[in-house]
Amino acid sequence: MSLQVRSEFRNAEQRWATERPLRAITVVSEMPHEPDFVRDTDPKALKVFYDIQRSRSMSQKVDDVFELSEWMIQLAEAGVRLRHPGISEREVFLRAAALRIPRELMIRAYGWDPEEHV
Repeated sequence: MSLQVRSEFRNAEQRWATERPLRAITVVSEMPHEPDFVRDTDPKALKVFYDIQRSRSMSQKVDDVFELSEWMIQLAEAGVRLRHPGISEREVFLRAAALRIPRELMIRAYGWDPEEHV
């Protein structure tokens, strides 16, 4: 993430912290929509995890989102390389992008029709 973008997130975080009143957050362990990792995690370990997450800044969390997004793109590209050995990096990019972008947008944005390259 660029320094300018990070700076903007930090500024937004500071504004948010001063403009919003603090609210208590209650964690309910028997929520109907709790993620799978919560069900088989020791409550003490889960408390440590939540405490760490609460202590992290908004910019740190946004950095994580960008990093995870990049990992997912890299994973998709690795899968494309396994399924299509020997293709160019451009085609790796296009095939990986086609996994997450609708066909019509791929054609408009890149001039590349995924259905022609099955």
